[in-house]
Amino acid sequence: MGIIDTEALLNEEEKLLVRSIREFVKKEIEPIVDEYEAKKKFPIHLMPKMGELGIFGAMFPEEYGGTNYGVTAEMLIIEEIARAAGGIAATVLVQVLSLLPIFKYGSEKQKREYLIPGIKGEKVGAVAVTEPNCGSDVAGIETRAIFKGDKLVINGSKMFITNAPFANFFTVAVRTGPPEPKRHLGISYVIVDKDTPGLNIERTLDKLGWHTSETAELSFSDVEIPKENIIGKEGHGFYYIMDVFNHEHLFVGAQSVGMARACLEQAVEYSLTRKAWGKPIAEFQAVSHKIADMWTQLLAARTLLYYAGRLTDAGVDAVKEMAAAKYFAGEMVNKVCYDAIEIFGGLGYMMECPVQRYYRDARVQTIGGGTSEIQKNIISRRLLKRKGEG
Repeated sequence: MGIIDTEALLNEEEKLLVRSIREFVKKEIEPIVDEYEAKKKFPIHLMPKMGELGIFGAMFPEEYGGTNYGVTAEMLIIEEIARAAGGIAATVLVQVLSLLPIFKYGSEKQKREYLIPGIKGEKVGAVAVTEPNCGSDVAGIETRAIFKGDKLVINGSKMFITNAPFANFFTVAVRTGPPEPKRHLGISYVIVDKDTPGLNIERTLDKLGWHTSETAELSFSDVEIPKENIIGKEGHGFYYIMDVFNHEHLFVGAQSVGMARACLEQAVEYSLTRKAWGKPIAEFQAVSHKIADMWTQLLAARTLLYYAGRLTDAGVDAVKEMAAAKYFAGEMVNKVCYDAIEIFGGLGYMMECPVQRYYRDARVQTIGGGTSEIQKNIISRRLLKRKGEG
């Protein structure tokens, strides 16, 4: 058993899943992390291997190539991968999020063309919602799509798009209706293939962390797509995107927990072997209490996270719990990684020390996928909703 018993309360199916993912990570990811961190590239050769193992299909039914294990199972997968590399976990979770609206709201044709090969890892997806002037305010997007016969013509730009440099398709938020009277009613969610004329990767973005995840800015200049590429109903995209974002809260929370586990495990091991004044630094109360705090925060975040996951799998409306899990885990991983560097001291500040990577990766966890402040807004709105409100 590790620093936390990650198999406690799991069913046999989930235990086998975690063990298989852990073995995959040990064999396929851990040996190459440093190499791809230095390259600032995602190891794209892993996609079909991940697909074969079912990493992208835990939430989807067997008829499309999934395993139908549920949301919690996907969270367990992401946690184990993030324990080795936060950036690779980011790529995985975005792949799943790009497939989710196609499964839930898309046509059978869309499922055949994107969902099935996406689950297999044969096609890579990216979620293109955020814009240079619009992040958390999804209803404020400026990218436009105008109907032209049986096609849509898209103009605009997207920013901070994970997987964009090597994605085969994008699920894109566009405005197809007027911004009045309610801004969110005019938004549609569409699929755009990477080779569509007018779609360009303007630049790849150099990030503080997540170096094994690739990110870019996109531009759309008179990009024409068939109307059949609209996911679900035209004008309903805002609701589909909110559904994607709610699941993202759980996945990013799982990513945070995985990274914090790795940092805490390394800090504990180091504290037991590093000596000062003739004894292991773990014997100094300043260090041992810090480790106790780190473990308690990690356990609390992980417990909240999987409570929200179980509620979601049970069909319960768990939007505020999802937000709470993302918020708490994001704040927790930043504190745990900070304290891990404190325990390592000067070595923790060196690039040769793995905890510095987790520290850099952790910084985005309170920003990406919805800031901590946005999560508090979601929680408080749900808690303070007056009787009779919709």
